[in-house]
Amino acid sequence: MNKRGSNAVGVRRYNERLILATIRRLNGASKADLSRITGLSPQAAVRIVESLAEEGRLIKAGKRTGGMGQPSIIYRINGGSGCTIGAEIGRDRLVCTMLDFDGRIIACESTTTSYPSPTSAVEHIQRFAQKHMPQLREEQREGFLGFGIAMPWFIGEWREEAGIAAQQGRCLGSTRARRVFPEGIGWPGHLRK
Repeated sequence: MNKRGSNAVGVRRYNERLILATIRRLNGASKADLSRITGLSPQAAVRIVESLAEEGRLIKAGKRTGGMGQPSIIYRINGGSGCTIGAEIGRDRLVCTMLDFDGRIIACESTTTSYPSPTSAVEHIQRFAQKHMPQLREEQREGFLGFGIAMPWFIGEWREEAGIAAQQGRCLGSTRARRVFPEGIGWPGHLRK
């Protein structure tokens, strides 16, 4: 699936993440590469890359020669310039992981718990963040991009097999979870089921 960006006002943050994800996948890219691959206009790609480089999120990693004109500057992600938190919610376990921008694990905790409610999961994720964020360098804290939640889309339907109440199963449904996680944690996030 080829994800494409947009030049519309109000989606800059999405386009920044698209640029970062593309650079990560390619292990480095020029502004022209990024424009072509993401579907962003060359001007938008240039503005976003230059902004991310000024913020220290991207670094110049060399030049590509061999084509016509000036050599292309290759940009890579500055792995130490930020972090993100991911939480995996399962029927018997909740795992929180903090990663730097290079995908290296900074901290990881796994807790055995039977069908955590969205509210209890939020509390666990908050405790994890409060414990580990202060240990990061200021640059990494300021570069925090948000959190991601992963859980099976059918987790709330295992009521009978797991012996949980219908109300508890409904709490794990996607509509409630999509509201509780971002509101409860208070950071930008993405729920993947």
